[in-house]
Amino acid sequence: MKLQEIEAVDLWDGMATYWAALSDIPEIFQIRAKEIDGEKYNGKGFGVTVGYDLAQMRPFVFTDENKIEDVGRIRYVDSKYPAEGIGRIFYRDKVGWRHWFQIGRDNELNKQIFDACARIVAGIDTPQGYTIQKTVKFDSGVGLVLAKKDDPAYPFSFWTFEETPQGYRYYTWRRFYTDEKAAKIAFENTFARESNHANIIYFQTVETAVRGDGEKPSIREQLAVARAVLAEKAKQTTVQRHQKDKEAR
Repeated sequence: MKLQEIEAVDLWDGMATYWAALSDIPEIFQIRAKEIDGEKYNGKGFGVTVGYDLAQMRPFVFTDENKIEDVGRIRYVDSKYPAEGIGRIFYRDKVGWRHWFQIGRDNELNKQIFDACARIVAGIDTPQGYTIQKTVKFDSGVGLVLAKKDDPAYPFSFWTFEETPQGYRYYTWRRFYTDEKAAKIAFENTFARESNHANIIYFQTVETAVRGDGEKPSIREQLAVARAVLAEKAKQTTVQRHQKDKEAR
């Protein structure tokens, strides 16, 4: 099995839930899904759900006895990859119900999914696999993102988000575009409109970075840089909050 993309992220109670779409599904699970849906079978209906504890900055997997809607039981293993791997995948049937299948340990799938989650947490990617090119955040709490990916249909996207006090983004709206000009116009128009009502906290443009030897940085290096930026933004937010509290007194 392979990760196709992280379709969506839900933030709640200090945790993030990631809904990932899968491809290259083993035949045994396809057969079981066809038994459920018959002629309505959807080969793109397979996925998996994992989580991330925002306070502890640790990924987790849901245990077998745990329902997705009731995350009272979760299992941490280490700070990067839950070593036991992802144990369940689901098939979403024609009416939207999820049917859960037990799978064996798949360390490669585990790595693909949690690397993709880490990139979203670090502010490198948006859901659905778009790499962020520009980010702006206002003191109203609204943020804007311009992003792109290697997609022949819709290679450019524009997103709005809100940010938690810890600096994690909850994407609230998105739009996809066939050309870069349209995406930039949407970004710039919203930027101008928001600027009339709020002050800019930060604006970041991501350039394609290369090492001296012409090679792109590794994913690990990119994540390290992104985490440093995230920590600095959190520090700036704390300083601004303390300054506002001081002025209020």
